[in-house]
Amino acid sequence: MRKQIFIPLILTFFVFACGNKKEVANTTDTIINANELTNKSDYPSFSDASAFEEPEQKSIKAKESTVEDTLMVQFSRTGCFGTCPIFTMSIYTSGKAIYEGKNFVEMKGLYQTSFKLGDIKAIFNMAENISFLTLEDSYDNMSVSDLPSAIIRLNDGTYTKKVIDRYDAPEELKQLEKLIDELILKQNWNKIQ
Repeated sequence: MRKQIFIPLILTFFVFACGNKKEVANTTDTIINANELTNKSDYPSFSDASAFEEPEQKSIKAKESTVEDTLMVQFSRTGCFGTCPIFTMSIYTSGKAIYEGKNFVEMKGLYQTSFKLGDIKAIFNMAENISFLTLEDSYDNMSVSDLPSAIIRLNDGTYTKKVIDRYDAPEELKQLEKLIDELILKQNWNKIQ
């Protein structure tokens, strides 16, 4: 009795399976035919390599660093309730620098340049002169709500120190911020995104 039920089930399975193979074969033929009919001039040529790059990949590549090219200087300004500039600038040991302008800045987007060794030394010399390592990690007053921050992070290979200036920071720290702002402005930035 079992054999009598089992044999018709197997036959039914093979009948439907064969029908599905024909549908798949027809679908594949349709896809191939559609590709053959596509106008090839719609695609960029291999000589236009930039057409194959996606913007997200450019930004990811620009932000990457290797062990040999580590972050040395990072300077950010944060927003306020008004029109305070919002950006982050990072300098790596190779001299490569990335600037990301977010809001209320002339350069919006992602930019790249190379800092000269003298400019990088100027930042570290001033940091040493103002005893950057001895500064507090944060200058802030939580009862004041509408203030932008300036954030400096320095790494010379032996130390890494970050200082947040939001409220009542020493004048020496403000001078270092001013120096970095001036160095950012004098660079020849190339927009990458």
